[in-house]
Amino acid sequence: MQSIMCIFLVILFLFAFHCNCLNASLKLKVVTVATDETDGLKRLRRSAEVYDLDLTVTGLGIEWQGGDVARFAGGGHKVNILKEKLEEWRDEPNTVIMFTDAYDVILTANAETILKKFLEFECKLVFAAEPFLWPDLGLERYYPQTRLGYKYLNSGGFIGYAQDVWNIVNDKPIGNDEDDQLFYSVIYVDKREQYDMRLDHRSHIFQNLNGAFGDVELEFRDNDTVLLNKLYQTYPAMVHGNGASKNNLNNLGNYLAQSWVKEFGCVHCDESIIESIDFSPENSPTIQLAIFVEGPTPFLTLFLDKISELSYPKKSIRLFLHNNYDYHSGTLNKWIKENHKLYKSYLIKSPHGKLDEAQAKNTSVHQCLEKSECEYLFTVNSDAMLTNKDIIQLLIQRNRSIIAPLIRMPGKYWSNFWGQVAPDGFYARSFDYFEIIQGDRKGIWNAAFISTAILYNREALEKGLNFESPDLSTDMAGPAFLREKGRFMYSDNQEEYGHLTDATNFDVTRRNPDMYMLYDNKLDWETVYLHENYSGNFEPDVNYSMPCPDVYNVPLVSPLYCQHLIEEMEFFGKWSGGGHNDARLAGGYENVPTVDIHMNQIGYEKHWLTIIKDYVLPVQEKIYVGYSSDGKAIMNFVVKYHPKGQKYLRPHHDSSTFTINVALNRHEIDFTGGGSNFLRYNCSVPQNPVGWLIMHPGRLTHYHEGLEIISGVRYIMNNWSSLESVGDQSTYVVEIQTYLHRTIPAVRDALSCSKKFFNHFCHKFASEFIPSLISNTQKCKPLSAIAVEQLMIDALTLKTTLLEMPSIGLQTKKAPASYQSIITKGFTRIDRILKVTMTPHENSELFIEEYLKLVEEREQSEFQKILEMKGLKRAEQNALMELYKVRISLHAPVRGDASPQTQESRLKKLEKMVKRPF
Repeated sequence: MQSIMCIFLVILFLFAFHCNCLNASLKLKVVTVATDETDGLKRLRRSAEVYDLDLTVTGLGIEWQGGDVARFAGGGHKVNILKEKLEEWRDEPNTVIMFTDAYDVILTANAETILKKFLEFECKLVFAAEPFLWPDLGLERYYPQTRLGYKYLNSGGFIGYAQDVWNIVNDKPIGNDEDDQLFYSVIYVDKREQYDMRLDHRSHIFQNLNGAFGDVELEFRDNDTVLLNKLYQTYPAMVHGNGASKNNLNNLGNYLAQSWVKEFGCVHCDESIIESIDFSPENSPTIQLAIFVEGPTPFLTLFLDKISELSYPKKSIRLFLHNNYDYHSGTLNKWIKENHKLYKSYLIKSPHGKLDEAQAKNTSVHQCLEKSECEYLFTVNSDAMLTNKDIIQLLIQRNRSIIAPLIRMPGKYWSNFWGQVAPDGFYARSFDYFEIIQGDRKGIWNAAFISTAILYNREALEKGLNFESPDLSTDMAGPAFLREKGRFMYSDNQEEYGHLTDATNFDVTRRNPDMYMLYDNKLDWETVYLHENYSGNFEPDVNYSMPCPDVYNVPLVSPLYCQHLIEEMEFFGKWSGGGHNDARLAGGYENVPTVDIHMNQIGYEKHWLTIIKDYVLPVQEKIYVGYSSDGKAIMNFVVKYHPKGQKYLRPHHDSSTFTINVALNRHEIDFTGGGSNFLRYNCSVPQNPVGWLIMHPGRLTHYHEGLEIISGVRYIMNNWSSLESVGDQSTYVVEIQTYLHRTIPAVRDALSCSKKFFNHFCHKFASEFIPSLISNTQKCKPLSAIAVEQLMIDALTLKTTLLEMPSIGLQTKKAPASYQSIITKGFTRIDRILKVTMTPHENSELFIEEYLKLVEEREQSEFQKILEMKGLKRAEQNALMELYKVRISLHAPVRGDASPQTQESRLKKLEKMVKRPF
């Protein structure tokens, strides 16, 4: 037995030795046919260089006569060109020819590996295989059965001895416009044994991606990235993006052939970079900077500022500007007027010029081509906030014909780069999309789509570029045109270039819509609207200004924010009268009698609370150490002081934990007088600089007044007597919130069979819950002013919770209008009950008048509940009840002999009784 094993091992050794010797005696020539020097051919050349392969390109400069093979059968011209070239090697027995297509192929192995794989087939010719039969489906019945693997021949890759390759391409004549794949397929089904042909069913050498992209994956090694066929556990030496898989190949090509490797990252990025370009004002290449404002654009002024700040020499920039949105004409005209002399030339296309976006972009291309000096075209849409001043120089140095800086919406996955497109030409997520846009992988990426900001060199423009399409948007049409022509476009994320702005909620009906962009465009909002010294609040050695004991001055917002807020308020224009009765509010009662406009009246309540939470509370926690808050507030408003209107504010305590007010305009310029006086400390703060806030404790310690204004108009943003009023919501509110968040998603899932069932449940719940809440609120007695304020906070929190209840656990879902109506109506009633409870009762007639104004119920029992909630003595309750009965009877029809004079006499007697001390 041992002797048999020894003999077997010797034979195996000799066979391996023979194969190695044979392999060493063979030489491999990779041959391709290409009539044009395309991006795809350049990629093939590079992959051959990486693996030290001897690549021969034949056919360059010859006019292609093989038809449109991307869409139709054809390609016979390729066979005829190859025939001529093979004459050089037909008599070389040790030469192995590996043929590949030129424009959609990447080589992934060296000659030794390829020859070894070829010899393992033990035949003279090996053709690539794919899962689809093309172009003659009638050949199906002639194909031999295969147990595993891709069944049908693909002509994009084959390998064989030089003589055998020559023999098969000369098997019979083929017309230039006939199909090359049909040519080889017929030979295979008829003469495969004669030519000793085999197909590479399991992708040992050739991997076709069409119909098989899901079968492969990248395998990242330290010094290379290779492709693994997961089905057959093979590592192909050639990858072919045949048919509809060209975008898949481009995606994989960002990594294959040592383009991007685990150890070094992007290897190919620096291979063609040009660092020696002279960007001095005298010698820098002339570019055309084409700006497109095609719709409503948030922070357009900031966008134009960033354009002005670009470091590229302006005398080398030809400016082209297309505005297709008349709303922005004023801003753009102002910028052009201030800056046009800085540039080499400028051309403006206004909304009245009748050019749409696609026509305008095509015009910018023609404008550049008409000037021989124009070497680059840089197109920039107005939603591209370019923060890197050197962006133009960096993109030029990348030395790509078409390249875009990768920019995305902050905090979102929306970017100007797609790694893949779906069959319909729209977005499809590539396997590496998240890693690229998040910067986990840095490089220059062959993309399926780029937009918003793109640099084209002159060669790219001369080859043709078209943004017009009957079926696609302008941004889609340009990349689609390039993909159809097989031209590459790149996205660069090696640097931070900027970001995209989001115009989804940009409402141009507002006076200053940028002010409302806090959520959609937070970075730009902070740049424009935070005070330039705001970050200094967090310096380790910061020394906060304290003009009075525990009263601090802090920079918060920019002067521009203050200006815009004032303009927004005056644009709205509905200032209150400065009294308690206020028809703007649901309950008709204003606790803070100032001439003001509430933030919720201009749709800014949510935004201001976010400003408090994100920008005020972090400072407050540094100033008042040990106290933290979640920044709730009942009311937020801008107060307007005027000598002929509200001139001052009487001394008062705020019921807040702490109070802030922000100076919105300039002391001694826009107004004189005014300020805050803290009586307990005999200390005044005349006025903050614009955009600075005053922060001080509320309730007990800082009894203060608003000093009289002498001239002009003073505006301040106030949160006093509202911010964190009394305290956070009560424990029972937290428990209700917790319970709803735990149970509502389960209820919704249980009723998922019909949406109306869940809606009915929500309606029923609200209809039962709110009356119960009202009943239990009326049982709370007696109530102090602090207790009523606490109940107001609780009610506001519960209202918000119930409005959001149907969408708990969902990202975006608006409650039905009928459900919102139930909640709003119910909590309006609660709010009015609590406001009546807070109303002073000393003037009994005014108190009853306020009750009748706010509370719909006229029953004596409902009025009695209010009296009990106020904690009045029994005698006070009886007297007020008698007066209430009379007042009600005055509103009712007169009965019996009672005359109006009699009713009035009774009313006066009851008023005297109520005023008598008890």
